[in-house]
This record gives sequence, structure tokens and C-alpha cells, in this order.
Amino acid sequence: MPRTPAKRIKPTAPDRDNPAWGDKEFAAAKPAADVLPSAVAKALGVRRRGPQATPIKEAVSIRLDRDVLDTLRASGPGWQGRANDALRQALALGNRRLVEPRKVS
Repeated sequence: MPRTPAKRIKPTAPDRDNPAWGDKEFAAAKPAADVLPSAVAKALGVRRRGPQATPIKEAVSIRLDRDVLDTLRASGPGWQGRANDALRQALALGNRRLVEPRKVS
């Protein structure tokens, strides 16, 4: 059975307990992991990522044949890494066609 959207109630007066934030409040805001006690952050699942090491991978856009992409995606999670490994292996085999620039006339 389709659900009907909930009706929103418009407040008749400004909410004094939750005033709107301006630039000053956003500038002063801190990440939850910095201000919550560690036990609370852990219970809420707040995690901090360590500092990013020098990136070793680069995001690119590449056009692939549909059947190649379908096969890679069908292999499940981690397919991008397996595609990277397959490209690395193909290049290591010395396939000159893969590494020579295409000549445009």
C-alpha cells in the first residue's frame, strides 16, 4: 500500500530553542568526534579517518565497452581494484599496443 507523505506543520513563531545558524555559528562548529566523549562517539559509530597519505591512485574517467564493464561489475565488490590489477598485469606483459600513444592524423 503506498504511503502518503507526512504533512509538515509550519511553526507559528521562531523556535527560540533552535535558532537558525549563520556564518558565525558554522565557522565555530567542530566535528562531532572532536567534542563528544570517546565512549559516546564509539556508541554512535563516529569514526575518524587518519591523515591521508600521499595518494597513490588517481580518479579518472575512462570509456569501456559495455560487456567489459558488465563483466567487471558482475565480479562483485572490489571490481575497480581488480580492473586496476588487470591493467597493471597487461602493461607488465609488454603489450606495446597498450603503451604507445595513438597517432592522430
